[in-house]
Parts: sequence; C-alpha cells; structure tokens
Amino acid sequence: MWADEKSVEFFYPEHSKAEDRYIRIGRSTGSRLLLVIFCEREAGEVIRIISARKATNKKEEKQYAKGI
Repeated sequence: MWADEKSVEFFYPEHSKAEDRYIRIGRSTGSRLLLVIFCEREAGEVIRIISARKATNKKEEKQYAKGI
C-alpha cells in the first residue's frame, strides 16, 4: 500500500496527544484495500504501525475512490 499512487493519507487527531498519528488507505500488492494507522519516528526514517486491517466500510472505500 505504500507504493499505491492512489493511496490517501490524513492526520488522525483523536489519538495524537503523545505523537502525531496518521491514517492511510490504499491497495496492497495483492489488490486488497487496507487501512493502516501509523506514526513516524526519527524524522520520518522509521514508520511504526499501530493498527492495520482490511478497509471494510463504505466510508473508507469512498475516501479511497475520491482521493480524500
């Protein structure tokens, strides 16, 4: 999903008190639509994955399709 040019990423303010968290929705190399919550460490050199799952609801699918 990191190589998916159509993936969308946005700031996740609800749980960003101690660190900035982001949500990314994109397709895996196996064409599955995934949602990943992550933060960046060491000035963006390291990505810590907090949660990853298949994007299952219509809102997530629409966000990916519209690029928002």
